[in-house]
Amino acid sequence: MTVTLTDSGKTIDCDNLIAFGLCSERFGRTAYNQAPIIVDWTFGDRERQIDEIEISVPAYNSPGNPLYAVLEISPAGVLEAYMVQAIPP
Repeated sequence: MTVTLTDSGKTIDCDNLIAFGLCSERFGRTAYNQAPIIVDWTFGDRERQIDEIEISVPAYNSPGNPLYAVLEISPAGVLEAYMVQAIPP
């Protein structure tokens, strides 16, 4: 899986993820420009897919706490993208 941020051109490469595998990348504190991302990926023996995805910022979030973009592939091979927020206990 390769993820490209269209607004900056930065890429994240996650090679050969296995079931329940994890790949993460940090860019440090930065303002989020709600621009599409390009996801180039394959799942199992399926053909390569290239998807353009926009991830919306949740309507309710706590300012000052970081938001993280999550790309999740289901066991059926469906890609889902969403934001989560880390709120300290």
